[in-house]
Amino acid sequence: MQKSSIKDEQDRRKKTIDMVTRLYVFTLKSDSQISSSEISILYSLLTNLFSLVDVSWESYVREIIDSEYLINDVLDYLDKHLSHLDKVRLLQSLIILAKTAGELRISEITEILDYCKQLSLYPESFIALIDYFEASNNGTISIPCEHHVSHVRHSLFSDYVIFGSASNADIRFRNTSLSAYEASLYAIDKYLFIGVGTHSSVVIEGKTVRPNSLILLPPDSDFWIGNTQFTHSCLTKIYENRDTNDEIVFLKSSYDFVVKKRGLWYSLTVNSGTITRNG
Repeated sequence: MQKSSIKDEQDRRKKTIDMVTRLYVFTLKSDSQISSSEISILYSLLTNLFSLVDVSWESYVREIIDSEYLINDVLDYLDKHLSHLDKVRLLQSLIILAKTAGELRISEITEILDYCKQLSLYPESFIALIDYFEASNNGTISIPCEHHVSHVRHSLFSDYVIFGSASNADIRFRNTSLSAYEASLYAIDKYLFIGVGTHSSVVIEGKTVRPNSLILLPPDSDFWIGNTQFTHSCLTKIYENRDTNDEIVFLKSSYDFVVKKRGLWYSLTVNSGTITRNG
């Protein structure tokens, strides 16, 4: 890719992140009082968004708070430049952000459903998620979202964990009968979501999930890909450790080897001695 094309792509990404940030700030400013929980979620959302750009989100937010802008212009831009996957995730985060302050008000629900229309999404798809938080249910909530792995890899949001048989999957399966992209994992606040594309063998709570959907994973549920089971707590640990790096050196007179962790990948370097594989 030419330097000019790379710069254009970086500028477009920064502009889109700016617009998403304006939407978040506008939503919070419309509240008469902003809670510490809302600030905490906003912090996690913005650190996620700004992780791949060389811009301080703190200074961005200060400028946006003091500036005047039309929210319809923001939504119009996002409708044209966000992928379907990012639009759905943006609405999910707005619902969770609104719920954090307490019970969802009618005005908040109306505003969110109006955003759906302006982003060319079906409001009906999000009513089940709103009802989930309103009634404190524990069922599985699924939102239709046609996407494939390239949408995940090029998303504005940088926290996805990809499961599949592809060589560059974060959690890679040796079973070649599984799809290159089986599922993706992400979180908004304390809630885990699973995304599946067109071809997937994912099973949640004993039921094969609907293709092209984003599923809110209930706290006590289990999640299967092929013959491998992941509990909710296991998925939480995978997500929380997706970016951690570590290095452990094993050194004695008879051996010298190093175990390295880079994200969710592990490697073993043997400098001397013998390593025997069991099984």
